[in-house]
Amino acid sequence: MERQDRLLPTPMPPEEKQALRDKAKKDIINAGKLSFLADLPGSPGDLSSLYSKFVPVAGGQSIDDLYSGARKPSQVLSEGIGSKFFQDVSGIKPEGGFAETFFRGAFATTPIPVSAVVNTLQTGNRLAKMGSPFALLNKFDFDAPIDPATGMRFAQEVGPAVSKGARADDVPRTNAEVLMNESAQGSGGGRNLQKIDIGKKTRELNEVTSNNILSTDKSVYSRLLYDLENINKEGVLPYQEGAIIFPKEGMKGEDALNLLAPRPTFAEAEESGLVAYLNYNKDKVVKAEDMLKIARAYKPKIEKKVYSLNEFKQMQQNQEVGTISKQPFKDYDQGIRNWDMQLQRNIDLVATDYKTMHFNDSREPNVAKKQTQNTFIKAKTKGLTGEDSQFTNDTGFHDYGETYFNPGYIGHARFADVTLDPKLNNGLTNGIVSIELQSNMAGRKDYNKSIESAPDRVAPLESQIKKEKAKADALDAKINRSFSDFEKNIEKQFGRKVTNEEIDAFEASQKKYRLGSEGQFDKDNYKLTELKSVKIPKLEDDLKRLKKLVKKGTDKSDAFAVRAQQRRYDIEAGTETEELIPDYKPEQNKNHLNILTNEKRVLLDEVAKVDKEEGIGLTAFTTEKDNLIKQKNTLADKMETYAKEADQYEFLAENISKTSFKADSVLFQLDSKIKKADNSANFDPLDLSPYTVYKGPNKATDEYFDFMVDDKGGLDLNFKIRLAQNQIDGNINNLKQYEQKTKEMGYNFFQIATGKKNDNKELVRRAMISEAQNYYETQKLVTDLGESVRNYEPFTSKFNKTIIEDLTQRLKPTNSRETIVKAEQDLRNTIEDALDDSGINLEKLAKEYVEKSIKQHKRIPAFTAQTTKDPIRNKKQAIEDLIKRLTSSSGIRHNKVKIQGTEKAVGSDGRQIIVPSDRGMVNKMNDDFFDASIYSMDNLNILNGRLGKGMYDNSIKYANEKYEDALAQAQGLAKKIENDYSQNKYLDKTKVLAEKLRGNKPLYDAFIAGVKHDAQEDFNVMVKYDPYFRNVPFPNLKKATQFLARSKIEYAIENGKEFIAFPSRKDYAHAREDYKDGAFSAMYGQNLNEILREYAKEGAILNVQPIDASNKATISTQVGFDPMRVLDLRPLLKSRTTQVGGKNVIKKVAIPRMAKGGLFEKFRKAG
Repeated sequence: MERQDRLLPTPMPPEEKQALRDKAKKDIINAGKLSFLADLPGSPGDLSSLYSKFVPVAGGQSIDDLYSGARKPSQVLSEGIGSKFFQDVSGIKPEGGFAETFFRGAFATTPIPVSAVVNTLQTGNRLAKMGSPFALLNKFDFDAPIDPATGMRFAQEVGPAVSKGARADDVPRTNAEVLMNESAQGSGGGRNLQKIDIGKKTRELNEVTSNNILSTDKSVYSRLLYDLENINKEGVLPYQEGAIIFPKEGMKGEDALNLLAPRPTFAEAEESGLVAYLNYNKDKVVKAEDMLKIARAYKPKIEKKVYSLNEFKQMQQNQEVGTISKQPFKDYDQGIRNWDMQLQRNIDLVATDYKTMHFNDSREPNVAKKQTQNTFIKAKTKGLTGEDSQFTNDTGFHDYGETYFNPGYIGHARFADVTLDPKLNNGLTNGIVSIELQSNMAGRKDYNKSIESAPDRVAPLESQIKKEKAKADALDAKINRSFSDFEKNIEKQFGRKVTNEEIDAFEASQKKYRLGSEGQFDKDNYKLTELKSVKIPKLEDDLKRLKKLVKKGTDKSDAFAVRAQQRRYDIEAGTETEELIPDYKPEQNKNHLNILTNEKRVLLDEVAKVDKEEGIGLTAFTTEKDNLIKQKNTLADKMETYAKEADQYEFLAENISKTSFKADSVLFQLDSKIKKADNSANFDPLDLSPYTVYKGPNKATDEYFDFMVDDKGGLDLNFKIRLAQNQIDGNINNLKQYEQKTKEMGYNFFQIATGKKNDNKELVRRAMISEAQNYYETQKLVTDLGESVRNYEPFTSKFNKTIIEDLTQRLKPTNSRETIVKAEQDLRNTIEDALDDSGINLEKLAKEYVEKSIKQHKRIPAFTAQTTKDPIRNKKQAIEDLIKRLTSSSGIRHNKVKIQGTEKAVGSDGRQIIVPSDRGMVNKMNDDFFDASIYSMDNLNILNGRLGKGMYDNSIKYANEKYEDALAQAQGLAKKIENDYSQNKYLDKTKVLAEKLRGNKPLYDAFIAGVKHDAQEDFNVMVKYDPYFRNVPFPNLKKATQFLARSKIEYAIENGKEFIAFPSRKDYAHAREDYKDGAFSAMYGQNLNEILREYAKEGAILNVQPIDASNKATISTQVGFDPMRVLDLRPLLKSRTTQVGGKNVIKKVAIPRMAKGGLFEKFRKAG
């Protein structure tokens, strides 16, 4: 009784019961409408359609079979005068519910028997399909997948066994069902249940979380993680839509495995490593959180990039010289590669752009990034080709998507954006045509499974051959008997023995024999010929290749040879009876790739746990060594920092020194300029004119005359002639006035004697040179006088660092104008007080410098225009002007001396500017300016520099001490690494761990495989190098193909495309020049059609139709050779469009990594 109570079904809530009643009523009403308004008037057409489709009329073939056109007669009749036609006329559509289908057949029996017959014949088909009218796709599905290793055809995948010894046809009551019923009974039947729809595939972004998302753009999620995250949440039947019920105290791994097996997420559980984890821990208790942790541990982080040929061409046009190697361009160059390969015929007539969608997981190449425990493995996993390579390697496959910019290549999808003529293509205009779906590593996983399963397939294949041969023998005997009877019948009619010619002649005359009841002879003979000539030889060839495959994986090691020989000795001695059978090792087949699957990652983590528990330290060895290396590198970085710090302080000290001698540098450069004017040959006569002296803003043709150029780039009319020797008419003229007036001057004695008017060009040239020389001389005099003041100790003693730093901070340009004005006044007061207190005689010093200048240049320096020829007045004026210039406010133009700076000049392209000089080609230096006023910041900085000599000595010493300390630590770490983390130490730990694992074959094998992968790294362990290859997040090519197809369809929807077209698999094969259509059967046939059906159920319209590029009758303009599978996305665009901020926006969704893959269907069908 207790058992019966426990098995009671979960009570259904009242609101759900009422919903079911309402649905049934609606279905019954719709069934009545369909029966009377569509089925009844359309029954003659439907009956005729069924007759055309199923009734044999000639040679066992129906009318449809004999008709070669695209639209069969049954289809024409059904759609033209059948029920479907009247459904369209009356606007009634079947919804496919069970009640509707049942009562539709029942209603039809009342008014007319013919309608009942039609409905009876069609009801079974309706119930089976339940509203899935996709029979038209069968033409794409007639081949099973190809075994990549042998070329044999596989049966469709059926999923793994639940546990050892389980029988699918028994359909035992699973733990999940028991737990769900117990949970339902324990909590009462009246609770409000939450529906957890695990069966749902595509989800809106608000339904997924960061924990179950598998891509950087949130476009891919994990159904497995979604399933596990909803453990113990209340759910409702049917079974696959309910949440997993899992005891809080956990359950054994084997029971958890049985619980997961029927779920539609089981295949993803296998790929994620969760099944491997549960198998390894089948006798240990695992909890729900343990399963979730493992399922998340190795999940991919898929990155998607879409490359456009149009964008790439635009990038090529926009490339500038010297920037062709920039990363985005290189990335695009590799991403769009092979865009023009394997295109369908005539696609260029409709294509507007060609695109490639790449998928990668950048973490996959680095083993440690995906392990939950420390790992001893350092080497990165391999791709199918080398980095940045597009060439096929010895694996026979290529992954040109594996590049420096896109590590961890998964697969790609190529397609074309197309624009069609809607009149030729059922109203379709803007869409996508698929060109290629490719994931080579997923294909290699299929290849691996084929090699691994080879021994298990030998016996079934041998049995099948035996059965087929038995069939052939039976047919042969039957044919012989029939022929013998036929021969006897002829002899009876002739009354004698007959010849073979007579038998043939008689046979030919008896048409009844061929077409009548005795026609079975020919059918049997045809079957026998097909068996003996085609089927059995093909199977025998398959068996031959399969055995060859098994032989490649047979253990040929010396160790086995020794054991086998010993066994033979034992047989001779009578202690053994059977010879040793060599183990089958798939890895010995050179075509078997050692892919680092997540199942293997689980075992590597278990190895790490053993290592940690035993305290061996191998898995921490690499991490600890890397940490020490990092510490050493950190110290090296610190050493570099300390060295830079010392250099910086030395630089500051040097700058202070330079600053303190800046005036000396100014004086040197001014002296050079003054001497340059002593030789007029240093100047180009063409550049010496008031009209040619300037070439642009603030620049003269010769930099020597820059001061004559105004801020607007023209001749500075405010610059007046200063020297008395250049005054001509008692007025103070500028250069322009000087040129004009000298040109208009009358003849003098020399001119009268020679009869030539003097050319004023040379006069102007000499005036300009002399004025420039005087300009630089006056700047030099101001600078010299300032230096004398700064070198006078009573003056400099009035300053200290505090005063100077305070004034410097307050005079910063970033301060407010009020602050700066106050600081300038304080600076002036400080300087004036220092001048007064020091007792310095500026007039005496100024007089000495002016007299020295007169003696050297044989003229009186002019700071302002000399309006008289009187030397005494001009000398006095020069002394007064010199003192005024020194004590004038800072920033006056004539006090700002332009000098060569200490920084190298850089052009707009970022390169240093090289210019000619007396020393050859040299770096051009940036311009600098020195303000000679004693109230300027330059004066303050020089004073600061002279006070600050030696101030950085302690800082330099401290930085050097820190450098030496870091160096000593780094040397100590280097010695520790050399002694404690050497190759020998590593090998010792390797041997110890290997010995500990020897009794656990799965972990031992996983450990040795990891050691072999790392064999070419720093610690060469003297084993044969056998690298791990990168995994992809799919168990086989089918799942990868379906993921790529979904991604391509979603891209089309997100970009507002009306349709996406997939060529026939024959067209795919033809584009790749694989006319046998072998490898494309599974990939582009049934597997792709499953995805198309999913979207059709969601609302898209699925058609098989040709894509036409033009209606020209002279040439074929059909894209490809066959009609394409066209998914009309317009209904989905409408249903997914929503209003956001008054604009129509297409909702983005997340697609599953995998959609199917459990044992659910197998269990339910058996039940």
